Formats: sequence, C-alpha cells, structure tokens
Amino acid sequence: MSGVAVAEDCLSVFNKVKMRSNGLQWATFRVEENEGSVLTAATGEVSGDYDDFIAALPESECRYAIYDYKYVNADDCEFSKLVFVVWNPDSARLKNKMLYASTKDFFKSRLSGIAVEIQATDYDEVSEAELRENIGITLTRK
Repeated sequence: MSGVAVAEDCLSVFNKVKMRSNGLQWATFRVEENEGSVLTAATGEVSGDYDDFIAALPESECRYAIYDYKYVNADDCEFSKLVFVVWNPDSARLKNKMLYASTKDFFKSRLSGIAVEIQATDYDEVSEAELRENIGITLTRK
C-alpha cells in the first residue's frame, strides 16, 4: 500500500453505482497526491451513454473507474456486472502510474461486489466491445 487513504465520498459513490440508486451508472476516481487520498473525479447517469464514460478518462492521467454494465444473455434475461477499470494511459507520468499501481489493491479491497477488472492503457482497451468481451469471458469461466 502506498499510504493513500480512501475518502468516504468514494465509498458512497461506489455504493450508489452498485445499488443503482440516484441513477448513477459509473464513476471515476483520482488519487490526489497532495492530499494523500483517493477522491471521486466524475460520475455518470444511466441516462447517458458509454461515450460519456470514455470521455471521463483523461488522455494523460491515470484513473480508477467503476461501471455497472448491463447486458442481456442468450435467454433474453437482463443482468448487470460491476466492472473495475484501472486506466493507466501510456502518456501518463511515470510517478502517476506508480502511485496508481501501488494503491490499486488497497482501493479495490474497499469495493465489494466487483465482477470484472480491466487494466487499460488506451481507449481501445476500454471500448464497449472490449468490455462486453471481458464480461463474456468471466461468465463462461468455470
């Protein structure tokens, strides 16, 4: 662990996404180096689309994100899975990447109910098609 704390607001926002309360479908979180804590960076509502989520991931800064991905299985049943994204773009500063890498396990351990983790370094790795594929792999794994 890197000595970074998790703000209570992060846990509250995570639970709102998880419980689908207040219409939240996703949230991004940033590590504030000066304050030494993980803070909520952005949230998105169910009424938005996946592009809004992608737009919340900065081109040259790391982020953690949670996304409540809804899908329909082969039997026409609707499900949802919580996806944890570690956004670590190639263009981010090395210090920023190291801070997120050293904090990830501690932060993720505070979030219960995550079904899938995706580590992404570019926007193709967090495309909706890639997300759907990762969910499918998780569902078919024995």
